[in-house]
Order: sequence, then structure tokens, then C-alpha cells
Amino acid sequence: MKSQARRLLSWVFGIISVFSLLLAGAGSVALAYQGKITPNTVVGGVEVGGLTPEKAIELIKSQSNTFNSQKVTLKIDGQTKSASYNELGVEIRPGDSDIFTAPGSSTFGWLAPAYWRNFFQQKSYPIAYQVNKEKFLKAVESKFHLRNTAKNASVKTVNGHLVVIPAISGKQVHIDPALTGINQQLTGIGTEELTFTYEETAAEISTATATQTKTEITKSLQPVSLVGDGRYFTISLADEYELIDYSPAKGQLHWQVSEEKLRSYLNERIAFQLNIPMVQKIIQRTPKAVLQQGRDGRAVVIPTLLASVYQNITEPTPGGIIEIPLQTVTFTELLVEADYIPGLFEGIYVDINLAKQKMTIVDGKKALRSFIISSGQAGLPTPKGVFYIKNKISLAQSRLYPGIWMRYWNALAKNPDGSGYEGYGIHDLPCFNSSCTLIEGAAHLGSPVSHGCVRLGHENAIWFYANIPIKTPVNIH
Repeated sequence: MKSQARRLLSWVFGIISVFSLLLAGAGSVALAYQGKITPNTVVGGVEVGGLTPEKAIELIKSQSNTFNSQKVTLKIDGQTKSASYNELGVEIRPGDSDIFTAPGSSTFGWLAPAYWRNFFQQKSYPIAYQVNKEKFLKAVESKFHLRNTAKNASVKTVNGHLVVIPAISGKQVHIDPALTGINQQLTGIGTEELTFTYEETAAEISTATATQTKTEITKSLQPVSLVGDGRYFTISLADEYELIDYSPAKGQLHWQVSEEKLRSYLNERIAFQLNIPMVQKIIQRTPKAVLQQGRDGRAVVIPTLLASVYQNITEPTPGGIIEIPLQTVTFTELLVEADYIPGLFEGIYVDINLAKQKMTIVDGKKALRSFIISSGQAGLPTPKGVFYIKNKISLAQSRLYPGIWMRYWNALAKNPDGSGYEGYGIHDLPCFNSSCTLIEGAAHLGSPVSHGCVRLGHENAIWFYANIPIKTPVNIH
């Protein structure tokens, strides 16, 4: 009896010892994995078991470029293309997954059977990611040259002829099944092939409808003939085709000749050739003189012509010729104040208006060019009267003011033979050294600030020096 009790007790102690050893071993394993990811954990095909969440994230990050550039196969209707996750708008986001929260945070949580079931179980997770669906769809459409929306058939003018541009049906791609495939691939359990489905969308305007519209147009329109001032014009069918506006509505392609396009055509192609511009008569008030003779003009009456042509295009009159309506445009008179005195001399002369600080180059009665000047200041006025260009010097030094040089100098004398010179002239802006690196600015032009000479801006002084010859009369008033 005692021996049986001893054997039972020994057996119990043995079981307790084994259990204690197992418990100690389990505790040691649990302690070793505390704060780490359990074994048999795979993220996107990468084993992360036994790593801390931080180490696992680093490992996944090191693989991110590989994932981003990884090529996958896209398949639609038996056609295949390849693209990387980057091209498809798939952004890998390592570290965003819940699996990176380490288990076993409870001191005695490892005692639960569920802990060990999870501990030894094979676990596969996708890498955390997000998809830009718009970029994803556009990438797929681009790879397979698909249109998401249908394209209506249309009627176009090509080389003077009406042609029908056929309709193109749309293919609306469904990306949800492919998104499921991406999730499986990034878990490491899917294949590298994404299959897409689509449904076709019909165009609102079919090719048959556009063809019918073209037939209606060719039956309705006829060339239009016009005559004006003895000149004949034709609005050809090719021209009329370009004047049509098209408007799709409820499956039909409506058309009509655009009045605005027709008006522009009549102005640019017909009226342009028949219109004669009116020339205004210009009269100078004081002293009174006719600066420009007036002349009547002629103009096409566009509103009347537009109505006639529009009706003839839409309701053709075979063999009819439209008379282009023309009207006389009577010239008007313009009364102007004189900036210059016209008709003082035959041919070219120079007129200088001190009140307006303006020089005008005149040919008889017609002004050719005008320049802003600067004449003599108060106390040093520019003399008035008729003078003549005596000589020209490219760079002259002032006699009264030795520190001033004058480029493009034109001396003024009282007589055509050069006599009667009193030191005045027409020249460029003054220089303060002989190399003309120091020059007075042009801001004073238009105001009387000179020492009596007439100053011009630099470019105008060059032109005057080169183009107004010696002995040319100069009238200063």
C-alpha cells in the first residue's frame, strides 16, 4: 500500500516537474518575444517574425523601392501590358499597418491558449498602401489606348468636301477587381497579373446619323452668285460648308448656316474688294487752308446683303444672281488747329512752333514728320523768323559755353547763301565732355530750357542731320 502511494506521488511530482519545465520554457519564449512580432509573420512576402516593430518597419522601408518599381501585368481582352506600381498610382506606406503593434503586452497574456495559436499560426499581411484611383484609371486607359467616354460622329470640311468622322464607342474600365488583385500581390499571395473588365458606352451621335446629316446638307445647298460694280463673285459650296454650325441634341446632329460666320465672310471676301474708304477733308483754322481734299467713299450694305445671301443659301433660287447693294459714304470735314504753317515754300521746309515745342517737316502743305523739341528758356529765347540751314558739323563745341558740345549740329543763317549767322542752330541733346559720355537727359524735351538753340532727341537729331539738306528753309514762329 505504501509502495503504491509512493509511486503515485512520484508520478504526480513527475507530471508537475514536466509541466513546470514546459511552463518555464513557454514563459521564456513569451518573454523573448515580448515587444516583438510573433513568428511566421510575413508582410508582402517579407518575413518579419522575431523583429521589433521598429526593425520590421526599417526592413519594409528598405524594400519600398523594390515594391514601387515592381512590374505587374495588366490584362484586358487577351491583351497584356506591364506597369510599375508607381505608374499605377500605388503608394507604398510602410509602418501604417496594425501588425506592427507587438503582442504580449499583458504580463500573463501568454498563459492563454489563444496566444499560442496565434503565435505559431502562419500570418500573411499586405504592405500598407494607398491607391490614387484617378491616376490608376488613366494609366490603364493610356496603356491600352482606351477612351473612357464615347466620341460622337461628326461632319467636317476637308479640302472643300464634306466628310463624316465616324463615332468611337467608349470603354468604361472597372478597376475594383484589379484593386483586389493588388491587395493580394502586396500580401505576397497573389499572382503578378491584374485582370480588368469594361463595358462599352455608345456615342450619342452615331456614324449613320452624321451620314444622314451630310446627305441633307449636300441636297440643300447650292453655290450663290453675286454682282456689284460690274464685278462678279461666287460663294462656292466649299465656302458654304465652312459657314455651317453643328449642334448635337437627343441623338440628332442639327445644322444651320451661321449668320455670324456669313457676315464675316461677306466683309472679308466681298466687301473688302468693293469698299472705297472715304477721305476726310481737313481744313486748318488759322491761317485758313485746306490741308487735305475730301473724297466720297463707297460701302457694301452688309445687313441687306446678309439677308439676301442667307435666304438664297437656305432656299436656293436656281440661276439667280444677287445684286450687291452699295451706298455712297459722303466725305466729312475736319477743322484743325495748326501745329505748323502749310504752304510757305514749295517742297521740303522745317516749321518750328515755339508755343507747342514742336518741329514739323513739311512738304508744301503736307506734314511728313514731327518731333518734340526744346527751345530757348526765358531770357535766352530762340529767335523767330525764317532761317536756312548754313552747314552741318557732326560734333561742334559751343563758343559761348566752352564746356558744352553739340552732336549733329545744323547752323541757322538768315539768308540762303549762309550770311546772317548769329550762333543759333538745331542739334542733339548737349554733352558735357568731348567724348559725350556725360549727356543731358531727354526729360526736358517739350519745355523751353535751352540757351537759344533748338534741341532734338538723340534718334530724331540723327535723322534730321542725315535727311534735311543745307539751304533748307526753317520757319520759327
